[in-house]
Amino acid sequence: MDIAIGNQHRYKWYDCELQRVAYLKGFSECLDNDISLYSPKTTKPLQRKNQDGVWLFTAKLNGVPIAIIWNDFRVSGGSFGKQNVDRILSFMSHVKQQGLPLIVGVNSMGVKISQGRTLFDKAFRLIPAFEEYKRIAKLYTISIGNCFGLGAILFGLGHYRFAIREQAKLNLTGPEVFSLFFGKKINFDELTCIDNQNKRTGLVSEVTLTHQDAFIKIGQLITFETGSLNLIGKETFQDNQSLGLQMGIASLNSQREAYKLLSQFSDGYLRLFRTFDDKLMVFVARIGNKKLGVLINPPGNTDNMIGERTLELYEQALIFFQSLELPILSILDTPGADPRVQANNYRILEKIIDVARLIYSYPYPKMGIGHGRCFGGACVLAIPKIFGGSSSYVLEDTETGIMHPDIITQLLSGSNRLLEEWEQNRAKQTPDMQDLIDEGCVDSIIPSKEIRAVVENGLFQLDQTEKLDETTNVVHKYQPKIFHPQLHEKQGSHSS
Repeated sequence: MDIAIGNQHRYKWYDCELQRVAYLKGFSECLDNDISLYSPKTTKPLQRKNQDGVWLFTAKLNGVPIAIIWNDFRVSGGSFGKQNVDRILSFMSHVKQQGLPLIVGVNSMGVKISQGRTLFDKAFRLIPAFEEYKRIAKLYTISIGNCFGLGAILFGLGHYRFAIREQAKLNLTGPEVFSLFFGKKINFDELTCIDNQNKRTGLVSEVTLTHQDAFIKIGQLITFETGSLNLIGKETFQDNQSLGLQMGIASLNSQREAYKLLSQFSDGYLRLFRTFDDKLMVFVARIGNKKLGVLINPPGNTDNMIGERTLELYEQALIFFQSLELPILSILDTPGADPRVQANNYRILEKIIDVARLIYSYPYPKMGIGHGRCFGGACVLAIPKIFGGSSSYVLEDTETGIMHPDIITQLLSGSNRLLEEWEQNRAKQTPDMQDLIDEGCVDSIIPSKEIRAVVENGLFQLDQTEKLDETTNVVHKYQPKIFHPQLHEKQGSHSS
């Protein structure tokens, strides 16, 4: 099928096999062998130089049709120019009509500066094109090498963004420009490497060792969204060090407890954002044939104080869950938010406000469960009813309050009047949570074995009816995401 650009037919679909394309053979472990390549009209479409630094093709991942944009750095530095951008936009227009998930592998120096300033209008059309695409289908980006300039921006537009640890670099400019203006005293490779970017920014959703690992996770997500997630996710933690994760024994044990808890109430799950933060674990899961997003602080972790980085993960997880139209469950265990305003925590107040807004405005059913410790304003992360939570529970042996009671006693020890008032109220704060139950803040205390029942009632009983959200006086209609035994293959074929 030829796609008309202006008054000319410049491009053509070529049906071929991955094994016949030397540059694409590395995809044979991830994709079915048959692909459709979108190429400039040429007698030799499989040659690298004819792709102008960008390969465009459709394929099948786990039997589901997908679209792929993949930079070839060895051809013009994978840079974006007038010709290949024109082809990318045409390709995206076609696959968007079919609603195909789009995977973009970025390894680019940015724009082709040799084409002059008139290039910007053409090249930067990719930004709104990516944003428009995200309204139709999922966009996954992978930093497979250098992501500089426009390449870094396009990478950051993905719904979910992977980076290959030993290969990826992120920056606004390449090393030559950086050295020209700032000299060679600053180590460019150290500044732009993924280990550094992953610690200091929220651009990278997850670090992987290879692009094949990223494709495995994308395939699982696509299967989750369109079909059935049958296998329980298992994590051995053996590759923590290779992924740059520094975790002590106590931290590892608390994460294992999270998996045990998740296994008690779900029938299948997949961990997301694994390399982002160790104080919050994010999952997509299913209970029966219903899907949900789950947020869990590792139970019993002594270092669960909520800081800026953890709040950034809450924010990104909620945005991703919303793109999947999932109800959400938050299981909170924290002594509170980190009040220290320091190098990696300067924006703590901003982030608390941002996450509170996201929770309040989240448009799908939501609920929270307190587990272990729930203190301070961080209790907002347990999705209270005043923030639209459908229900609120605490597990047995959970402590909750403005602060730990002993701390309040110490703070008020200088005022007899305030201390007396506090002691009267402290006496009402009994372990049975009756004061919170009487106020309607908490529904009840439950054992962990009852989580499944309360989640089914709190998140999935809203599916066929309209519900008035009393906090906003808005009627919401909700139809839960349901697993289907058959994968729904997108329709559409290519012919030359």
